[in-house]
Amino acid sequence: MTQPKISLIVSVLNEEKAIKLLLKGIYKQTRLPDEVIIVDGGSQDKTTAIIQDFIKTHPLASQNKLKFSLKILPESNRSKARNWAIKHAKHELIAITDAGCLPQPSWLEKLVNKYQQTQADIVGGYFYGLPNTPFEQAVVAYTLEMPGRINPEQFMPTTRSVLLTKKTWEKLNGFDEKLSLNEDFVFFYQAKQKNFKFAFAQDALVGWIPRKNLIEFSKMIYSFAQGDIQAGIIRPKVQLLFGRYTLVILAVLFLIFFTQISILRLILILGFWLIIYLLWAIQKNLRYTPQGWYWLPVLQMTADFAVMAGSLRGLVKK
Repeated sequence: MTQPKISLIVSVLNEEKAIKLLLKGIYKQTRLPDEVIIVDGGSQDKTTAIIQDFIKTHPLASQNKLKFSLKILPESNRSKARNWAIKHAKHELIAITDAGCLPQPSWLEKLVNKYQQTQADIVGGYFYGLPNTPFEQAVVAYTLEMPGRINPEQFMPTTRSVLLTKKTWEKLNGFDEKLSLNEDFVFFYQAKQKNFKFAFAQDALVGWIPRKNLIEFSKMIYSFAQGDIQAGIIRPKVQLLFGRYTLVILAVLFLIFFTQISILRLILILGFWLIIYLLWAIQKNLRYTPQGWYWLPVLQMTADFAVMAGSLRGLVKK
């Protein structure tokens, strides 16, 4: 069977700490892409210098055995960067991964194999966490879809690990350049709504470097929530979250104004509810976090308020 030609695209911005990991992962692929296009959004650190040096010194790139190009688009967001790369890609099949990721050696080969088997418009690969600390282990369990919970029919790809046809990108009018937050979810969500054919390649693996502290985690969740609302997407889990806290507030108001409950008793009731809620937060991901389980309730509460704040902010900006 004739092997199709593939363009691999990546968008980067200030990724000097992680970009070498990604570059090494690309060059170790058992099925190399036919070209690599990296678009930098105007990094202020050493990202572009590292990429340029890697191109000059790595044998596959320096000897032109793998066509490699770097484009700098100052002040462009991820959507603009990806659209530019796909527009200028030479081949019909487009593989995408992100900085902060490490594709396993067989990643691209597995994506291509699944495409050849299914002829799907979009082939989503799987991504797993690369934690180094108990906190990062908890972030992985909270953020990513764990293997035992995946429904291949409902799995939503991300640009960490995906292969799509250029025609699909064109029919969807590319990534929405007005969006710079959670734009890939919007792109694939619209593809699902328009009944494009999806396939899931669970063995096309990409490692993901999780956020390293609570501030980075909260910013990530806040951005996801804001991006969804700006794109007009309200996830069922977000509706459930707002409903949960609305019921708590209504219950508190009822107890205060209609039962004349004492402050002490009200605090005890709220404390009991909070304990049950936080135990649930631990229980649902305990098996995935043997070292970092005690971070799970902290992440739950942090994420709850980040989602609500991000959603409200997205509503205002929209």
